[in-house]
Amino acid sequence: MYLQHLRGNQKQLAETFITFEEWLESREDQLGGLNKIFEYRDYAKVAINALGAENVGVFLYEEFDSDPEKYQQGVSDFLAIEAKEFIDQAKGKRLHTRMFTSQVNQMAAKNSSFIGRLLWRSSSVDRKKKSIGFSDQESVIQPAVAGDVLASVDLSPKISERISDAALADNHWLVDNPHLEMEKYGYPL
Repeated sequence: MYLQHLRGNQKQLAETFITFEEWLESREDQLGGLNKIFEYRDYAKVAINALGAENVGVFLYEEFDSDPEKYQQGVSDFLAIEAKEFIDQAKGKRLHTRMFTSQVNQMAAKNSSFIGRLLWRSSSVDRKKKSIGFSDQESVIQPAVAGDVLASVDLSPKISERISDAALADNHWLVDNPHLEMEKYGYPL
């Protein structure tokens, strides 16, 4: 969610770059607790109560990431649509790709100085996007540095434990109700 924030909320660069810990603290303050950030079950419960359990599908991103065709087959089965056409049309297409480490580092560097923030404020949207590697109109991000790796967030043991504790009840509900295989993907249970 933090990396999506950096990617999607580029205007935040006009002020200061925020670290993961700062972002987490601000979200916690805004929502009234760390557990509120991870209350996915509430969304599922509202949908199930309004539409009925048989009409609500809950899918894990990790399933898509590990086996896109199997995931797409599952979504197709749930929607009762022809999977082959869906899979064929989606093959090789991926909009809104993840950011790379060099791009996050560029964002942080631009915000580390008054001049960098000033130049950012005076740049056009297209120039801002190009300066951090958003290479085209479809929001596909290209690595700017050879051998670059996808951006990730390193969690301290303390933060990791806090997040695990906050998400625990919701994760159990998602295993017990829509029967998601969360343990397989390392979700805290």
